[in-house]
Amino acid sequence: MLEKRYYSVNNVLDICNVTRRQLYYYEEKGQEYIVVDDNGEPVGYLKEDAARLMEQYYPERMADDLEKCINVWNQYGVTTVNTMSDYYYDDPYFDLIEQLEDEGRLTARHMVSINFEESEENLQAAKERFNSDMLRLTSLKTFMDGVASDYTASMLENYKDTDQNGGEPYYTAEEVAEIVEKAAANDLYAHFHCCGDKAIRTALDGYEQAVANGVELSPGFSVEHFDTTHPDDINRPAELGISCNVTPDFLDPTGSFDTNPYLQVLDEETAKTLWNYGSLFQSGANVTFGTDSYYSSYNPFVQLYRATERVCNDGQPEGGYLPEEKFALKDAIRCYTLNSARACGMEDKVGTLEAGKYADILVLDTNILDCTPEELFDAAVDVTYLGGKVIFDRETAE
Repeated sequence: MLEKRYYSVNNVLDICNVTRRQLYYYEEKGQEYIVVDDNGEPVGYLKEDAARLMEQYYPERMADDLEKCINVWNQYGVTTVNTMSDYYYDDPYFDLIEQLEDEGRLTARHMVSINFEESEENLQAAKERFNSDMLRLTSLKTFMDGVASDYTASMLENYKDTDQNGGEPYYTAEEVAEIVEKAAANDLYAHFHCCGDKAIRTALDGYEQAVANGVELSPGFSVEHFDTTHPDDINRPAELGISCNVTPDFLDPTGSFDTNPYLQVLDEETAKTLWNYGSLFQSGANVTFGTDSYYSSYNPFVQLYRATERVCNDGQPEGGYLPEEKFALKDAIRCYTLNSARACGMEDKVGTLEAGKYADILVLDTNILDCTPEELFDAAVDVTYLGGKVIFDRETAE
């Protein structure tokens, strides 16, 4: 069983050396990265970039803690991670992953990204440093906007009952094209975080410009999230040949349909474009499923349930939200396996059980092809194999 550690609020803040100056810095970034109470005092909960403050204050424990996190993924059957971080070359994260690989403790393949602004010298160094099937640099990462729930996703129309649309995407289509061209020139892919329909359209426009400039795209190039996709843009990822990396569990951020924050901030027409993943799949796009850090379940079976049923944990809305967007289970499984392998450029080695591929195999406690939705939601992994080696066995772990 995993060891549990508990810290007092003051202990966490002391470890991270959280100061009022840092609070101001993170507030200026427009996100609640350091959570505070009604009096403006930190409560000890650090999110997103602020959580990385911990890396510099107790590095001697970080590798062990990261290994434990990866072990949790193994319990859910995760054997490959297509990371979407925008770290720079000198970030401690890369040191930790490399340490685990060097020590034979890395039990999930990591296809890693790096910030698109990284220097050419560091890009080449990273490519040489991370070049195995367990740890490989594959992509440049760029953020185009925030998220709709806090009004920072870049939208074509204003948020409900406001005169705000989340602002312009962080980069223009011309700049997106330049990023794609930089990635291609370095034999890398590009990932773009896009939640709002305006950000999505801008990224797709940029991809089109890159193609016009001679870039040959593949499913390794992608847009992440596709929270709200304008109907005019649904077919464009398939036409471009890029991947749509999405998270079905975004449909249920709170556990109940009535409290879904997206439905609180989007008007009725825009809400009809929320999480239209089924339409993206039917268009022929390479749709992949995955998690998104702290904001959705790490459990693939919860994600499969969400994609096929389109309901929150309270069973609402009845019949599913936009039920025409539901996935057939076999298609949903494909999004979590072969399609995801294609998005990593690993389809010749993982994603299906075939001669010549690595033996990344799961043994489940449920026949998920012949079970109820409730049984799918509760399904669990008995044994996880990575390259034919057991990396998780429920019987011995309990």
